Amino acid sequence: MTGRFEVRPAAKAIILTEDELLVLVAGQSHRVNLPGGGIKLVDNNIAEKTPLQALYRELRKELGLEATGLANVQPAFDYPLVGETTSSDGKAGRSEWHVFSADLITPFAALQRPPDSEITNKYLMTVYECLASPNVLELAKRAVRLFFS
Repeated sequence: MTGRFEVRPAAKAIILTEDELLVLVAGQSHRVNLPGGGIKLVDNNIAEKTPLQALYRELRKELGLEATGLANVQPAFDYPLVGETTSSDGKAGRSEWHVFSADLITPFAALQRPPDSEITNKYLMTVYECLASPNVLELAKRAVRLFFS
């Protein structure tokens, strides 16, 4: 095995607060990414009923953010985005992202990572900062670019 994984389904969010975009740093890779994560699989079948359920689980796990802290949650695209990504432990692979958009109604400063979170930091970036940063994953940039075009 070369450390590559098959196309992994994931749920991600473009969470907006005024003109800024919420992004975060995940684990050992130190790459900035959209909040969210993998959709749980059991025997290569999706175990969670919907990508939105997976997103809410991941937001709780990463940021301590409950569904009630978001408004206007909806699919950002009619299709999943597929591309190269890096997992939180630094492994490269391909992911199929189900991207949602949402408005953050919980104050950003109130978001507290749970002690067992794999996330090391959280950031607010403008769209321009996100697209210009060499630290943001390319698939995250693609999602942001498509969403704002």
